[in-house]
Amino acid sequence: MRSNNPLYDKLLSYRYYRLANATLDRSEKDTAKVKDHLKRMKLTLKNEIFDGKDPILVLYFLRKFVDEANILTMSEAQAYLVLPYFLSGTVSSQFRSVKRSAGTTGGISCWPEAVHYLLRRYATPLAIRE
Repeated sequence: MRSNNPLYDKLLSYRYYRLANATLDRSEKDTAKVKDHLKRMKLTLKNEIFDGKDPILVLYFLRKFVDEANILTMSEAQAYLVLPYFLSGTVSSQFRSVKRSAGTTGGISCWPEAVHYLLRRYATPLAIRE
C-alpha cells in the first residue's frame, strides 16, 4: 500500500511489522508456548486493544504488538494465533471471519497476511488525511 505522504510509506508496509522470528511453521512445541505468551501479552498490552474506532491507531497498535512479541521471542506463527485476542468489536468479528476463510481468495492464513489485512482495512488514505 502506498500513501500520498512518503513518511507513511514505511508504516504502511507489512514488512515493517515482521517479527524478529519470522518462522511461519507451527510446531507442537511452539503452539504449547502460545498460552504463556498470551498471558504475558495480556498483562503488558491490556490497554492496547484495537477496536477500529480511530482507524489510524492500527499503526500504533501493530508497532506495540510487534515490540512485545519480539521481547517474548514469539514466532510469526505464534503472533498470528495471539493477535485476535487483542482485537475487539467489529474489528474482531471481521478479522475472525476472514481468518476462517483462510485458503480462499481474501482469506488470512499467516502473520504477514493478517498485518496486510489490518493495514489495508484501517490505514486508508482517508484515515491518514485526518
